[in-house]
Amino acid sequence: MGGGTRHDMCWTGTKFRRIALIIGLAIRPATVVLALFTLMASFFLHRYWSVPADQQFVQQLLFFKNIGGVGGLLTQAAWGSGAWSVDALRNSPPRLAY
Repeated sequence: MGGGTRHDMCWTGTKFRRIALIIGLAIRPATVVLALFTLMASFFLHRYWSVPADQQFVQQLLFFKNIGGVGGLLTQAAWGSGAWSVDALRNSPPRLAY
């Protein structure tokens, strides 16, 4: 990775949370943190209301794409990760072999 660009900082800050989402480990804290990060990044990086008219459509599209992602992350935080996640396997009662 390069030296200090916005993309590098964003990737470094979220790669472990993305891995947690994929395997289903600590899903609720990871999704809430990612939702807050994405929401803040959208307001700082995709200011469609302050760009020239020829660039406004693309910035608005990217802004609302991120807002949709925030909605999906918050839905994931509300409903949990499912029966096959690491969290569910850790919290399930031990099975007895008969």
